[in-house]
Amino acid sequence: MGSVFFDFHLPNATTWFYVSSILCVALFFRFTRPFSLHNLDLGLLFLPMPGFLLLLEGRSLVQTYGWLVGASTFVVFRCLLDLGLTKKTFTPSNINLEGLIWISVSLFVGLVAVTLDMSNQRHPGPAASRFPVEIVRTQGEEVIKAQAVEPLSMVRFWTERGLTLSCHIAILLGLIFFAWRHFESPLTGLVVATIHLMLPYCYLLIPYNPLGVGRWEDTWPMALIIWALYWIKNPWISGCLVGLSIGTVVFPVFIIPAWLAFFGLRNSVRFIAAGGATCLLCLACLYFSGFYPSLLPSPDWIAWSQPSAASESIWTIVPWAYRIPFFVLHMVLALLPILRFHHLELSRLLAQSTMVLAGIQWWLADRGGVHVLWFWPLLLLVVFRPSTTKPSSTAELIPELPSTPIKPGNRPSRRGPLGLFTRRRQKS
Repeated sequence: MGSVFFDFHLPNATTWFYVSSILCVALFFRFTRPFSLHNLDLGLLFLPMPGFLLLLEGRSLVQTYGWLVGASTFVVFRCLLDLGLTKKTFTPSNINLEGLIWISVSLFVGLVAVTLDMSNQRHPGPAASRFPVEIVRTQGEEVIKAQAVEPLSMVRFWTERGLTLSCHIAILLGLIFFAWRHFESPLTGLVVATIHLMLPYCYLLIPYNPLGVGRWEDTWPMALIIWALYWIKNPWISGCLVGLSIGTVVFPVFIIPAWLAFFGLRNSVRFIAAGGATCLLCLACLYFSGFYPSLLPSPDWIAWSQPSAASESIWTIVPWAYRIPFFVLHMVLALLPILRFHHLELSRLLAQSTMVLAGIQWWLADRGGVHVLWFWPLLLLVVFRPSTTKPSSTAELIPELPSTPIKPGNRPSRRGPLGLFTRRRQKS
């Protein structure tokens, strides 16, 4: 009888996709307003999933990566739309807080079960990725071969899956505490954490998954960025966390312009100082450890170079020269906040950072479109954020910035159309 009750098998990717989508609709869909932006966002959250199923089925690269890159493009447009939204209502779940806690804990137990399942794995090939830390991984394996008692495959399996699970825990806690501190709504953080666990990407992108594309460094930078957002009141701590992510996986460097525009001129100096020092310290450690060759740029990460022969993306079919205009467009979106260098709202910082990280998938020749975990937790914050975030700007977040008091007088107020038809009365 024990084999009957404990003969537990994890669902495959297709079953996980359909079950999670049905559960997501039951919990968060607004049935009274079926064509609202909130409901469209729920559909956007599952948009990359058909591309992963096509990748799992072994379809052509044009179909697979074309769908995935197209899904990232929709994310960019959604973030551009969010930059112009002024009124946005937070829609709670269709169940109470206790039910959300129960579902989130149950889903986390399922994620742990996926991590501990040794039968659910596929060993990637030697040229599975051209990620910047790949040479660090290869040289580390040589040390493991010489000193470890367990086989190399088992050591790498448990190490990478353990790191991925730890990063997911950091992301979940960061989402909850960030919404609690800056949105003043722990319910928002719990909703975002529940959906993050419910989406199939945590399951599909576990290292050594049958899909063969999961890597622990997909979740590592996002965990650091989420906690950097939590410590946004302190430019020193935020700079150190962002600098650590840049010094280890490089690509978060594209979010720097948005963060500088958020902090303003004075506090951006502190942010750059802390981030630059941490990044240089990481690079120095890699250099003196003998891992410096891993920092050399790969042609998959240089838009004006031909991708490597071992790369796998849409640019192995489409002429690679078309990567250049997409890279230029991505840089324009990344540098756009610098043109209006002022204290951005926190909601705009979330949308800008998500848009920039999603835009990398356009020109990346190292499986561009697959790395959805680079920006998906941030997208969840963009989708489920409330209309007003208190505090919302750097002038309110950091007390050192003086605020100009409003003197009472006979002048236009903020009420009425553009404040032109309503005037304040002087107090008698």
